[in-house]
Amino acid sequence: MEKAKKEFDSKYLSTLGLFSLALGSSVGWGALIMPGSTFLPKAGPLGTLFGIIIGAIIMTIIGFNYHHLMQKYPENGGAYTYVKNEFGHDHGFICGWFLGLSYAAIIWANSSALSLLIKYIFGDIFQFGFHYNILGYEIYFGEILLPLLSIILLTLLCLGPKKLLIIVQTSLVFIMILGILVLFIGALASENTTIKDAPLFAADEKYISQIMSIIVLSPWAFIGFEAASNSASEIKDKSRSKIKLFISISLAIALGALCYIALTELSVSALPEGYATWKEYIADLPSNDGAKSVPTLFSAIANMGSFGKSIFFLVAIGATMTGVIGNTISASRVLQAMSSDHEKTKKIASHTNRFSNPTYPILLISCLSIIMVFLGRSTISLIVDVTTVGATIIYAYTSLTAFKSARRDHNIFIQTTGITGAIIATVLSF
Repeated sequence: MEKAKKEFDSKYLSTLGLFSLALGSSVGWGALIMPGSTFLPKAGPLGTLFGIIIGAIIMTIIGFNYHHLMQKYPENGGAYTYVKNEFGHDHGFICGWFLGLSYAAIIWANSSALSLLIKYIFGDIFQFGFHYNILGYEIYFGEILLPLLSIILLTLLCLGPKKLLIIVQTSLVFIMILGILVLFIGALASENTTIKDAPLFAADEKYISQIMSIIVLSPWAFIGFEAASNSASEIKDKSRSKIKLFISISLAIALGALCYIALTELSVSALPEGYATWKEYIADLPSNDGAKSVPTLFSAIANMGSFGKSIFFLVAIGATMTGVIGNTISASRVLQAMSSDHEKTKKIASHTNRFSNPTYPILLISCLSIIMVFLGRSTISLIVDVTTVGATIIYAYTSLTAFKSARRDHNIFIQTTGITGAIIATVLSF
């Protein structure tokens, strides 16, 4: 009776929950920082728009492959489970570790970004206590305290009742979406907006190569959209239909793309005094500090004053926290699935608490995250570079697995999306 109750309690993901998990996992701190640091310098607002849209289409193709495999293998573990069943344990092991490392890197990046974003918004108020230097980055106790507390709090949340967990995740996702929408509308409505007069590309030539520079970032930008695949056994029966699963995946990709585009357009809607165009502003970004060093934040304040600053803060909290929650869930389920396949770690993997959560994988991720906080942003940024490479490998493996499975089932459509996804993911990795 207890086992049956536990199994029932574990099925907590509705269609809305699946969507929130996917979008929250894929849109994090990078959506606020990358427009100024990467998107605009590489391709400008229009180049970014085209690149993100094409990237979203590519991810949707790969989404078809995940959708097919989720129907085929309704178990936890996502790509690890699929690759292991179709290509064997060795290939599954490689894919699983890339999967776990990619999710862990996103957790570390989002948790450590919290103190960075607070610094941009409120200044150096948390630069107190002992401090030290790693790779040229000054680390203060006060700034460590914020991510540490967030990791501990969110770990307790991930170990607690699953219904509460998904309510928090969904609420934060909608705060993030609504916040970005308000900031975007504020940019369009501002009397002094510079969106209409903004140069469309980063350079006056090689438009295709500029768009391509954004497309190659797609695996990094969208990784996490497949979060539901890692928790497949926890999906409610009513949400397992093909149409509901695909809606949750495709809608997360589409809204993720809109978030990136809206925040990039926001970044060119206002300029600090002394700059004629966003090109001059972005080129001089390293010499700016505070809000001026983050175009999305500066534009929010310039367009809407203190209200814009408050909305940006809420968006930042939503983006970072949902990234930590979503990727902790995904990483813990992957680790649980991998551990379950080895005799020595099977007992550890099978242990769940009274809320049917994999206790030890979640605690392991939390402990590693706490250690990473003490190493600072510079060290974490080196690890985060793994995410793009890891994501392309994961997507290539998943697409090949879908192709192999579909070929056996004579499913022409998935064979096409499978081989297409594998080729695109391989090309993007170079």
